[in-house]
Amino acid sequence: MRRLYALAVRAATIALCAIVLTPAAQAQNFPNKPIRLIVPWSSGGSTDALGRTLAARLSETIGQQVIVENKPGAGGTLGVDMAAKSPADGYTLTIVELPHASAQALLSKVPYDLNTDLVTVAHLGSAPMILFTNSQTKANNLKEVVAVSREGKGLSFATVGTGSVSHLIGETIQRQTGAKFVYVSYKGGAPALLDLGAGEVQLFFATLATGQGTLKTGRIKAIGVTGSKRLAALPEVPTVGESGFDDLLVEQWWGLVAPAKTPAAVLEKLRSEVAAAMAHPSLKERLAALSIEPGTLSPAQFQTYVGNEIKRWNKVAREANIQIEQ
Repeated sequence: MRRLYALAVRAATIALCAIVLTPAAQAQNFPNKPIRLIVPWSSGGSTDALGRTLAARLSETIGQQVIVENKPGAGGTLGVDMAAKSPADGYTLTIVELPHASAQALLSKVPYDLNTDLVTVAHLGSAPMILFTNSQTKANNLKEVVAVSREGKGLSFATVGTGSVSHLIGETIQRQTGAKFVYVSYKGGAPALLDLGAGEVQLFFATLATGQGTLKTGRIKAIGVTGSKRLAALPEVPTVGESGFDDLLVEQWWGLVAPAKTPAAVLEKLRSEVAAAMAHPSLKERLAALSIEPGTLSPAQFQTYVGNEIKRWNKVAREANIQIEQ
């Protein structure tokens, strides 16, 4: 009986210690199993390329394999929702970007809140949007686009759906200048660029990583950059600011996030490992190839930045009366 009592006491003590020391133990032993990195889009594209490059580098240094899972759907919110509802233990991460901020403003119901349900691990990078036109379009900068659009029925403007970044930029230009656009919706950047090159549509905003393949064919041309400076890869292409649109600074951005209640010590470990990975020459070269500037914001600064982006696009959506029902 005494032996059984002693064993019971010992078991209870071990259990109590495990409860008390769990956060420290998690941090000390993290990671002790593979990490899942959710990319909330289909394979291919700049986000998938960024996620896979980061995962490959982390797998070499963090001590466990980092496995990329593509979870597209619901305008990119399906995969983020899965991550937000995963155990807050550091073993599930996801990439968020500009469309996730605009989704908070545009969708009638988003099952998570970027500000409260997720916490920043790292600001991964940013890239300006490029205004692409069919090579036969008369305009050679955004100011000329506005002027040409006022002729006749307006210019056909490709988007990747109502409320997409390309659509929101178009609405912003229309409201500021009186430009006339006729929107044509596509399921992705690839078919939009195909039709742009064929002359079926005349305008499309996308990142250079998305459009550079078609650009090399000569069927389309780049005539504007929505960043604060010209791109090294496109030195001859003016910024939209140079065309008189100083307040049209729009950048596609990417951040790595985890569930909000992930232990601080685990976050610290992840942030350290990701920072080291992002600083590695191989990853820097990949970012340069995608025309992505490495992230410079601290986790706290990035969290604030995302909140401001949500407010910005909420204002655009409200003024343009855009609402996507689900």
